Amino acid sequence: MECLSKENQMAIRASSSKLIVTVETAAIVGAMILLPLAVWGQDSGSAKVPVQLVPPDGAKFVLRARAKGDQIYTCKEQNGRYSWTLKAPEAQLFDRDGEVVGRHSAGPSWVWNDGSAVTGKVIARADSPDKDAIHWVLLEAVGHSGNGLLSKVTHIQRLNTKGGKAPISGCYAAHAGAEIRVPYSATYLFAIKVLRLQGLERVYFKHVVGPGELLVPANPSRRGRPGVPVNVVPSFVVELLPEVLRSASFSAEAKANRESQENDDGGGIKVRDVSLPLTSRSGEVSLRQIVASGHSSEISPRIDQLWWALYDNGYRSDVWYFSTYPLPDRKALSNYEIDSAMTSPSGGLELRVRGMMFRPQGAWWITGKTFSFSLRDDSLLLFRVWNNFGFFHRYDVGDRVVQIDIMTETEMPEYFETRTYDAVPDAVLMRCGFRDPMGTDSWEFDWANDDRAARCVTNDKRARISDRKLEEPSFAERGGIPHSERL
Repeated sequence: MECLSKENQMAIRASSSKLIVTVETAAIVGAMILLPLAVWGQDSGSAKVPVQLVPPDGAKFVLRARAKGDQIYTCKEQNGRYSWTLKAPEAQLFDRDGEVVGRHSAGPSWVWNDGSAVTGKVIARADSPDKDAIHWVLLEAVGHSGNGLLSKVTHIQRLNTKGGKAPISGCYAAHAGAEIRVPYSATYLFAIKVLRLQGLERVYFKHVVGPGELLVPANPSRRGRPGVPVNVVPSFVVELLPEVLRSASFSAEAKANRESQENDDGGGIKVRDVSLPLTSRSGEVSLRQIVASGHSSEISPRIDQLWWALYDNGYRSDVWYFSTYPLPDRKALSNYEIDSAMTSPSGGLELRVRGMMFRPQGAWWITGKTFSFSLRDDSLLLFRVWNNFGFFHRYDVGDRVVQIDIMTETEMPEYFETRTYDAVPDAVLMRCGFRDPMGTDSWEFDWANDDRAARCVTNDKRARISDRKLEEPSFAERGGIPHSERL
């Protein structure tokens, strides 16, 4: 595999009239070719691929090579009849620039120039649209060697075949053992099974695309209208979420804070790659987060648009979208962003998610939540939400002083202990080191300090104590009700 050494360093800029978004991407050429499965795996480019040749859910095509060589046949006797029987293929594999990247031979097997190899077994076949060509087939990997591009391949497709069919005559007893070579060409597609990100609909995210599915840039005139498929996204999202990432280490933060939510200026696009510490998985797994805020949000200066895309060893898997508009089940939720990621005690994943919302007339709330994911069967599945802490400032009403409500949750063996202190006195806030987000321009979300201040407050003897079952949905989840209604 050859990669372009020159990376596109792109700046993120936004203006109220036109949004221009670019990001560091690695253009990958040579053997590794971008193959959207909405075309490849469903459509070969010349004819539809029969459904029996589509690999199982989760398998994503990541490599393509064009083969040119021979199908070798031997004249053999079977049940008293002589016919040409396939002995082996023998072909070279080429990339789109015509460079040799590997070879194909008996097994059937494919060997890449990096030393990796895969052997396959045919599990499905279909007639080629070209009646003079060999079948199209789907193969399942049954063996690997080496460490490279083919070492994790799970399935191989053979499509777009030309020639290669066994002769229908010329094999008789006098020719037994004779060999004949029939020229052929074909396209081989190699798939791997990528890690899935599932269960986020539990917290009102919408699933945009799965492995290998296309993101479609939206026509601005139709964006957000009823009936527009969820995979139709702003053009900058298509640019920022390529099918293949060479390195998940990009971070570009355009200013987007409470000021941009209160006013009609500020904001921008924020892009961040979060490495996921999954000790049981080999290679690099990461989440790319995109936040469109302020004037860059197509909804409202106060309401962010959020996309999370899972990348498994550089290959894009599931993409999810979240916004607080329209109100999910009429709930006023927060704008979310990832704070940090860590391995859970069970070997899964815990995402710390910060939430913020600044509304007109003085209302605001700041939350810290932990999204817990189990890791099994090649899937990260959201199974629990822990509301670590929350600060809630109600709407200003005339000259009345509005105080702050604070809550915390602590995970116990069989339940969450919830502590709530309504209308916290200023003296308690000051003693616990509460930082007012509206009190200074330098305020920033700080998980450790905010969690410490909230727990200091709710440990006060005046706080109310209740519990929530571990499997009981919280307010931020589907089916959850406000804490006040559970008391």
